[in-house]
Amino acid sequence: MIMSPLEGPGPDICLASGFFPREKLMTLTGESQSRKILDTRNASLFKSSKTYYYAGFTQGEIQTCEMDGKTQTKNKMEEKVTNPLPVVPVSSVQMPCPINSSGLLLRGNGNPKANTISLLFTGLRVLLAKCVGVNVLLTVKALLV
Repeated sequence: MIMSPLEGPGPDICLASGFFPREKLMTLTGESQSRKILDTRNASLFKSSKTYYYAGFTQGEIQTCEMDGKTQTKNKMEEKVTNPLPVVPVSSVQMPCPINSSGLLLRGNGNPKANTISLLFTGLRVLLAKCVGVNVLLTVKALLV
């Protein structure tokens, strides 16, 4: 798959996904038919499928990307959507739990400060329980000696 930057200048990227074994060669062909051959020895392993992923890039645009006899060509035409999906306003979507921008579930009606205070009090309760437990054990030991 060849990906280009959405805005501004930047290199194109060729993403090879789901291949095995790790040692392969990726060939990138640029606008002036210049070829660049990349080694995929440092590809990342996707543990659940036990396959590798590799992102190859070069300065400028990539016209074709080839690996294992499979070739991907960059489409210059804009895609035309024949049956667009209906746009649902965000305000009408019901969220089951309040979620902040980092994706964490919030407590206290979605208030980050209330979430922090709740975490602090839980930590203090655990600390108090440990202190009481140690004091009880030391008292029992002192009485038995």
